[in-house]
Amino acid sequence: MANSIFERLWTAYPRKEAKELARSAWHRLWRHGEVPALDVLLGVLDRFRASVSWNKEHGRFVPQLVNWLRGRRWLDEVPDAPASPAGEQATTPEQAQEVQRCMKRLEDQHRADPALEAARPAFEAFLSRFADGQRKRGPAWGLWSLLHRQGKAPHADEADTAMGILDFLTQWRTDLVRRAA
Repeated sequence: MANSIFERLWTAYPRKEAKELARSAWHRLWRHGEVPALDVLLGVLDRFRASVSWNKEHGRFVPQLVNWLRGRRWLDEVPDAPASPAGEQATTPEQAQEVQRCMKRLEDQHRADPALEAARPAFEAFLSRFADGQRKRGPAWGLWSLLHRQGKAPHADEADTAMGILDFLTQWRTDLVRRAA
């Protein structure tokens, strides 16, 4: 019975570290009759889980269950003030609207360009020609997509595989600028 109750507490506890040490501390407290009923522990645990201190820095300050049990932390006074999401401060309606406007602008800026996404297979074919292509995928995509938007991106059959992908794209762009001047 003590094991099944411990497992239910373990399941509810947010930090999953040192389980066997916690089990040992649980059994020690259980044998001495020093553990309250499970519903009491779960109620206290819910209040701790909603507290500012346990939500600070993504739960960094949540103790391991073994320490919570050894310290008989269910006896501690739990702050009543619930934490706001991600440790944020309460905002006024005006601040909330400004946050929403900023989020909308960010979403609009980072929405995928359908024309550019349609060109991705051409980029993948180009990328596959280079030995360092996979390692340099991000910067290569940035430079290649910039050239593509200008209508000047190289195709796979134009790749000089004796060079690295970024060197090739940089040289390609430099040659385009020279020809345009």
